Amino acid sequence: MPGDGNAVRAFHASIEASIWSLVSKLWELNDVPSRPHLSEDDKRCEELFVETHQRDSSGRFVVRLPFARRVDLSISRYAAQSSLLRMERRFQRDSRLLDVYSEFMYEYIRLGHIECVPHHQL
Repeated sequence: MPGDGNAVRAFHASIEASIWSLVSKLWELNDVPSRPHLSEDDKRCEELFVETHQRDSSGRFVVRLPFARRVDLSISRYAAQSSLLRMERRFQRDSRLLDVYSEFMYEYIRLGHIECVPHHQL
């Protein structure tokens, strides 16, 4: 309050010994680590890339997906069978859909994206 004789004012100052210490602190702030610290999952993904990457004929990279763990698909068997039966009923009603779908699946087999399950595993 202006004119108040009981007012207390405080000022704080910080003095650096040299310009060198200021520049050094700036470098420390802007220093990027040369090797990032990777988690175990990140390391596994890096290794998977190195082991499985390749380029296809168009120049694109092809890499296996980094699944976190083995997935138990046995619990989804009923849902998959129900879906298959629905598709088979649609194919009976629409032969053109069956032709297009079959060609799509054969193309995926030719490209190596999927493979047929051996009869002994059915």
